[in-house]
Amino acid sequence: MKVLLISHYPPPAGGIASWTKRLLSIGLPNGWNVAHINLNTINGRDPFKNPKRNFKDEYVRTKNIWKKEIQFLKEDKEISVVHTCIPCTPFGILRETVTGCIAKLYKKRFILHCRCTVPNVVNSFYKVMLFKMLAHFCDGIMVLNQKSVDFCKKNTSSYVELIPNFVTEDELTFAGNDKISTCVKNVVYVGGVTPEKGCDTILEAAKKLPDMTFHLVGIVSKEIADMERTPNVIFYGNCEKEKVKEIIPNGDVFLFLSRYWGEGFSNALVEGMAAGLPCIVTDWAANADMIEDKGGKVIPKQNVDALVEALVELSKNVDFRKKASVWNVEKVKKTYVADVVLKQYTEFYEKILRT
Repeated sequence: MKVLLISHYPPPAGGIASWTKRLLSIGLPNGWNVAHINLNTINGRDPFKNPKRNFKDEYVRTKNIWKKEIQFLKEDKEISVVHTCIPCTPFGILRETVTGCIAKLYKKRFILHCRCTVPNVVNSFYKVMLFKMLAHFCDGIMVLNQKSVDFCKKNTSSYVELIPNFVTEDELTFAGNDKISTCVKNVVYVGGVTPEKGCDTILEAAKKLPDMTFHLVGIVSKEIADMERTPNVIFYGNCEKEKVKEIIPNGDVFLFLSRYWGEGFSNALVEGMAAGLPCIVTDWAANADMIEDKGGKVIPKQNVDALVEALVELSKNVDFRKKASVWNVEKVKKTYVADVVLKQYTEFYEKILRT
């Protein structure tokens, strides 16, 4: 059995591309093989190096994607499923509608993998209509969070299933509650240091919590660099993975306060959970699904007072932090490691093939 996966592959290492690299390096279980169309290397516009759309270049690039799909489906008779990844932008929806039509012409099952929080992106009448048109050709839709499940079930008749991102165990540093300190001194964030990721909220909260040190790991945007920064905020810049694995376990709390419109599921949050850190997250994308009410605190986005209150409360409540630490580590081991999630992908394919 074989699936044709249509997705980005590094470089550059965006979210979908990094996911693809991990999947292809490990492979799928249960006798499934993968053929892959790398959207980054097909002739035409590179969407990362040149984000500005040019109609002619986009037409060439898109046409070549479809040609490559047809070539695979003509030549490789083992392929039974076409699995395409999409951030649900309007142009992407239109492109994948044709991708789905091609899959149907060759009598293949077509699976749409929404790599975002769908209602945050498909957020107008005409976008919903486009999405419904695409869903008409789908045999199944994979999503990353409950908000997307609810949206897809409301607006389509396709089979929908929540399957989270996965991480490999060598990307993680597992820890337990033996490292819990008597109070919160070190607060960690990993990701793009931008306003959209909530780092403006972190800098404002740091002004009110001088006894805590805030460690921000990632490329710093101009907007954040230009903000007033107190001495208890440390910018690390872009770090190698091994350095990140050193920094996270030395924290007492992990923050993920994203309000980024394209957010679907945070691997950085998984890393914080695996390290045994209680987490404070915004009610955005998959964040609340991930920590529920046991792994930390969920707060509104862009709310400095709520962040300060949550940090103070966690600092005082050592018992809760110990329980949250253990719960987060177990949640990652049971839910987000590769062995668990890759099996869910193949079970999804097999379920679709049986219908």
